[in-house]
Amino acid sequence: MTTTLIVLDGHIMDYMVEGADDLLLQSLNIDPSSEYLMVDAVEWERLADLCRHRGLLPTMMVGGAGANTARWFGRLGGQVQVYGQVGQDENGRTHLAQLSRDLCDVRVRQVAQPTGRSLVLVRPNGGRVMRSDIGGGMYFDDEATVEAGIQPNTWLHLTGYLLNQAFPIHRVAFAAMETATDLHVPISIDLGSGAYLGREIMRQVIERYNATVLFLNHKEAEMLGLGAPEQAARQLLDWTTSDRGAVVVVTQGERGVLVHSAGEHFTAPARQVVVRDTTGAGDAMAAGFLLSLTRGSPLRACADYGCEVAAETVQVLGGLPANDNL
Repeated sequence: MTTTLIVLDGHIMDYMVEGADDLLLQSLNIDPSSEYLMVDAVEWERLADLCRHRGLLPTMMVGGAGANTARWFGRLGGQVQVYGQVGQDENGRTHLAQLSRDLCDVRVRQVAQPTGRSLVLVRPNGGRVMRSDIGGGMYFDDEATVEAGIQPNTWLHLTGYLLNQAFPIHRVAFAAMETATDLHVPISIDLGSGAYLGREIMRQVIERYNATVLFLNHKEAEMLGLGAPEQAARQLLDWTTSDRGAVVVVTQGERGVLVHSAGEHFTAPARQVVVRDTTGAGDAMAAGFLLSLTRGSPLRACADYGCEVAAETVQVLGGLPANDNL
């Protein structure tokens, strides 16, 4: 039986700016070590205007970690349902249209609040610094619709920032995890920027719910105080209570992907490609890994396919190959 991926996301549009060297970041008063921060609409407009005045015109693309994973999952041939909300604006209409083109079953509603947007400043080495005006996506509160979509033949995928209790969407995320756990539906969590919520909150979530696959990168492991990737993977696996046996996947950039489960511990090598932009690389890797896993592939094959998909992403600007960009 085919497994359908259920993805909840805060939904956002990315405004990509290449050439963000140290001088540009200094002129914008941005600390390059702070890779991700939420800002208000006024600050976002100030930063975007300063970029435009310097001749750096943003390229608009569909963003959001969950949406990126969903789009890849659909493009790769998987069945995926996407939940959340966007604004009744041009960004919202563009977002929904792209999700549909990427073969997603779109269950995203439109509301009066504006669609979120993220200014993504791409560094010369392909790294990025993000400043996000979250818009209405994080205020999604329709628990019942998401819970109704969770059935025995589904797999729930969430990103860590949805667990931020400052926004209504966290109640939807927790309700969805509760339903999935009750139905023995596997859950994957991309800890991502949710790492800033802290180690204790993430530990409680992982211990309580049916977390089957955990994704994070080596920097997020450090943010959580878990140490080096190997140590972090062991600690996270100890927290899990999944009835299927859990897997921890730690991405390490050019050093590949560390995979740790009760029975296996290995590193899958990254593909050697020219890196243009790392935005969405982890999201793409998660899509490839999960698609292989839901089709019964062994963990090494899942990791290799995830690395292959991620390699396609980093060679282009944004979260999908160039012919899929807006």
